[in-house]
Amino acid sequence: MLQYWHARFVTMPHSQYGTEQISTVDAQAMLPELPMLLAEEKRAVAITHYGRPVLAEMSWKLFESIAETLETMADADTMAAL
Repeated sequence: MLQYWHARFVTMPHSQYGTEQISTVDAQAMLPELPMLLAEEKRAVAITHYGRPVLAEMSWKLFESIAETLETMADADTMAAL
């Protein structure tokens, strides 16, 4: 089963931001495998509803990395030091 979804996951259409898009129906069916696939690839996917991105699915490690970067960028003193 994982190989089937992995093959579908690799060939998903991309959004304007370069992330793969998965419909809510496909994401629901892939939910048990998505964490493993996203952790392996270190990427996010856009989950769409009627073709419009409504959610971003990503590994926790990627989320923490993004949150840390945003915190750093929000700190004027840290940014000035860079």
